[in-house]
Amino acid sequence: MLPVFLACLFGIMEASLWLYASAVAQAAAEDGVRVATGADAQSTTAGLAVAAGIAGQRPLAGGNWTVEAQPAADQLTIVVHGTAASVIPGLHFGVWGTASLPWEQ
Repeated sequence: MLPVFLACLFGIMEASLWLYASAVAQAAAEDGVRVATGADAQSTTAGLAVAAGIAGQRPLAGGNWTVEAQPAADQLTIVVHGTAASVIPGLHFGVWGTASLPWEQ
């Protein structure tokens, strides 16, 4: 009975860490694209920095964060990838967040 309880407990903890990391990745992408689609010429670089900063400042969210911009003629998409933290050594789940907004004029 105890092994089943511990397996369920660790499974719930892993799922919680994955959900938290997913929320951080999504928030980073949304904030980054909001800054990056501004009318300023340097805003894309600033948006990438904002997204990377948000993701990197959350140690419980995991690591290996990468941020990429996918500009198009009418909109900008920012994608944030990372790895969720884990309580089980060697078990790492990937997370990502994507956000798009039209360019400001």
